[in-house]
Amino acid sequence: MIELRTYQTRLLATIKAALDDGYRRPLVVLPTGGGKTIVFAEAIRRAVADHGKTLVLAHRREIITQTAGKLTANGVVPGIIMAGVDPRPTLAVQVASIQTLFARGIKRETLALPPADLGVIDEAHHVLAASYQQIVEAYPDTCWLGFTATPARGDGRNLGGFFDVLIEGPQVQELIDLQCLVSTRVYAPFVPNLDRVGTRGGDYITTQLAERMDKPKLVGDIVEHWLRFGKDRPTVVFASSVGHSVHLRDAFRDAGVRTGQIDGTTPKPEREAALAQLASGEITVLCNCMVLSEGWDCPEVGCCVLARPTKSMGLYRQMIGRVLRPADEERRHHPRPCRLCLSSWLCRGSRRMDVEPRHPSGPQSDP
Repeated sequence: MIELRTYQTRLLATIKAALDDGYRRPLVVLPTGGGKTIVFAEAIRRAVADHGKTLVLAHRREIITQTAGKLTANGVVPGIIMAGVDPRPTLAVQVASIQTLFARGIKRETLALPPADLGVIDEAHHVLAASYQQIVEAYPDTCWLGFTATPARGDGRNLGGFFDVLIEGPQVQELIDLQCLVSTRVYAPFVPNLDRVGTRGGDYITTQLAERMDKPKLVGDIVEHWLRFGKDRPTVVFASSVGHSVHLRDAFRDAGVRTGQIDGTTPKPEREAALAQLASGEITVLCNCMVLSEGWDCPEVGCCVLARPTKSMGLYRQMIGRVLRPADEERRHHPRPCRLCLSSWLCRGSRRMDVEPRHPSGPQSDP
């Protein structure tokens, strides 16, 4: 069984109270690294103990694999609905790829939708997408729990149109004070000129942004300052485009740094190998373009390079959240471990959903 922290226990109690009060679609907000998967794994275990059936929706393979692992560690063995995985439809809990379930269960109707008394939506800010909405409509009597670290959408669409109550856990600084997340040091050695870079959907237009950021001077500046402030720390770099990511990789390699690179076109075996190399120390820096902003955890990483400016508070928090988890070694030897963030800009602007907030009662105490 997974051992819960005090604030996680309180969150579960608040969720139960909201459901008892008649809410049907709570949205639970917990920062990256706060353990939202652990929270809903325990909620699911309790639902199964009451003979309920549960469907979990997620949009990335890594998230689905991680969720299945956490459920199994908490005493619940789930079936997985995802391409390349043998189905186990008789199990009470199913963890489904939204793409696979939509294609097979809604679009082609080659798969019977699994029964569900409880639905869980991970990275729930994606719920307004048409595929999610059509699946949810097929479950009119199901209670849905949403979980996210970032209850904001760049397009400004209101999550309150779907969820009916907001349940907020402790925020980043509170989790740092509880030593559940690490503190940070932020360096901003150069501010790029983003004048006349257009905006679409609440964020910079990616083609214009990449053209402005993928300059030899800026690429070299990142490597120079990493060598000064972050050298030898396992590092993840968020780039503005695939080409930018490749150029950053090459610049790090030219400086003698063992560096890998992945993006959306990288085959799955190569992507998994690169992530394993970063975790093991075989490579020191891993550059990526919009691959590692969600559903990826590597507590060993000690430095984050934001080479991808953004106006989206959600994306900003997702990127920096990747490096806030303390590694076990840090817990043993450094009571207050610290991470580096090399950045040249701050996120500007955010949008939140408009629903009634519900907070866990009482002060947050040590886990």
